Amino acid sequence: ISASSRQCLSNSQSCFAYWLLPPQVSSNPLLVYYQIKNIFYHICWNNVYYITQLTQNFTTARLHFGLRVPYGGVSRIVGGQEADRAEFPHQVTLQWGNAPFLNHLCGGSILSHQWVLTAGHCPLAVTGRTLYVKAGKHSMKTTEKTEQLSKVSAIFIHDKYPGNVAPYDIALLKLEKPLVYDESVQPIALPKASSDVDGEVVLSGWGSVSSSGMGTPDILQKVKLPVVDLATCKEALERLVGPSPLHESNVCTGPLTGGVSACSGDSGGPLIKVLGNGKPEVIGVVSWGIIPCGTTGAPSVYTRVSSYIDWINDIIAKN
Repeated sequence: ISASSRQCLSNSQSCFAYWLLPPQVSSNPLLVYYQIKNIFYHICWNNVYYITQLTQNFTTARLHFGLRVPYGGVSRIVGGQEADRAEFPHQVTLQWGNAPFLNHLCGGSILSHQWVLTAGHCPLAVTGRTLYVKAGKHSMKTTEKTEQLSKVSAIFIHDKYPGNVAPYDIALLKLEKPLVYDESVQPIALPKASSDVDGEVVLSGWGSVSSSGMGTPDILQKVKLPVVDLATCKEALERLVGPSPLHESNVCTGPLTGGVSACSGDSGGPLIKVLGNGKPEVIGVVSWGIIPCGTTGAPSVYTRVSSYIDWINDIIAKN
């Protein structure tokens, strides 16, 4: 870890970190570094320190990222519960590696037989690597008869997204092999352009089961969350870390009392609103938050899908 990062980590009471993605558990320090770079930023006294190198093994890295920052013992999505099988048939896991040896990278939402919605930072984290989408998944540890695997044939990241913690964090993935709809694999509807988001929403994902942002659960998790208005969200973030990159095209969730939040690994996944007719819409894409996940006073931040309806329709129509 760079000198500036070590300085930051040694002052734990003044230090938080933005999360985007989790590193995968590995005994290979080079692999851990590859998956961490461009992903974590430590925030100390309103200054951003970039982690430029990692020579420790995973256990040491975990101590730096987790135990030197104060956090409680909350767990799962964080604070969620296991989803029922096929409860979220639009949910996919975006994976990378050499099939059949694949690692969970991010979540995503099925929009049609060949299109998946996710966060822009997800494919950027593994640029040049082959990506796959698995639909119909419930358990990560077992091969399930409901699962469908398709290679990603094309990636479309919003051209205004600069990478890392920033607005326009949205991407579309075109699949090489069309998905076949069944009880466990279904598309989700998009909201109307520029529609407001309020009330109670539902988050699902295989995000970290630890507030430190490390590790992923076996079973898909879910949690109900309250939407936090942007003004309150901005005030809460700046109280913790100073000026934030929050944008009008974001949406935030609480509760600000802590203990429940999205976490690394949920990235790219769906935040949904269940309408009066019982049908869900994907109103948000998990973008970023603060480590430790579930920190009191820290909202989770999503890309507001209704701000990008024209962009989504245009990409799909032209490709």
